[in-house]
Amino acid sequence: MSNALIWGYVHILILVFWLGADVGVFTGAWLSRDATRSFEARSAYLRVSLIVDLLPRSMFAIILPAGLHLTASLGMYAIPIWMFAAAWALAAAWIAAILTIFLREGSVVAHGLAKVQLAGEFVLGFVIGGIGLASLLGNGPIREGWLAGKIVLLGLLFFIAIVLEFAFRPALIPFTEIGTEGSTPEREQRYSSAVNRALVIVILLYLSLAVIAWFGKVKPF
Repeated sequence: MSNALIWGYVHILILVFWLGADVGVFTGAWLSRDATRSFEARSAYLRVSLIVDLLPRSMFAIILPAGLHLTASLGMYAIPIWMFAAAWALAAAWIAAILTIFLREGSVVAHGLAKVQLAGEFVLGFVIGGIGLASLLGNGPIREGWLAGKIVLLGLLFFIAIVLEFAFRPALIPFTEIGTEGSTPEREQRYSSAVNRALVIVILLYLSLAVIAWFGKVKPF
């Protein structure tokens, strides 16, 4: 079995686990809006969503090194060893940060790592998206238009992730108030509005992933 087939299969698994798990996150967040349910049930939905969310976050972290391996195995470009090492080191550090933020939620360490993660996503989105855009315009290192398009969208995913993070944060305050002080129409409306905004961003993420997969499979240009 060739390396190209293996890394192509890995790419499929990444997409399956990313999108499939995100559907669970979406569903749990949606159900947590239901004010007719007990707060304990709603909290459980939200907690399960946060646990399941670890999987798509981890898939996001490994998509770059996996993509480098697939590119190299297809013989499209010669990827230097240091680039593989750097990509996997970054992925490992990113996943470690994701788990630490989850396990030490609310701590100073988690808060600091969350800031570092957001800053890293901004830098990676800018660099990766910039390389893809420059290549589409004929000034970058990527010759194939479809691959440059994938890289642009991959860069865009980083910014979508940042927007999603900030879109969901306002939901935590009213949800905490509902649990400690009780449900009111105003608190429920604030929570539902924040979750709805976040879910719109999630749908945009789904569409971006679908287009990335389409570019990779169909190679339209």
